[in-house]
Amino acid sequence: MRELAIPVRSPRQLGQALHRLRLERGLNQAEAGKLAGLRQATVSSVEAGTPGTGLATVFALLAALGGEFELVERARGARPTGGDSLGTQTASLIDDVASGEP
Repeated sequence: MRELAIPVRSPRQLGQALHRLRLERGLNQAEAGKLAGLRQATVSSVEAGTPGTGLATVFALLAALGGEFELVERARGARPTGGDSLGTQTASLIDDVASGEP
């Protein structure tokens, strides 16, 4: 297994990370939505990085895809990016992906 860690500092980056994880799972949006108890349109909205998406929605999709969040402190000297009101922390999407590689 390899670890997939994707830095997330904005709704757009979160959507991109969830999109990538869904593709790693070989699922389309409708299939991911069914696993998460969400409509395909909701999965599309989350992946588009729509601001205001509820945390329960994000976590339902994340759980359905077998991922988790890990909050880590950003490296010293790193410049804050848009959407990061904490300024010193970032979330990473962590996933163990079976790759067949050693």
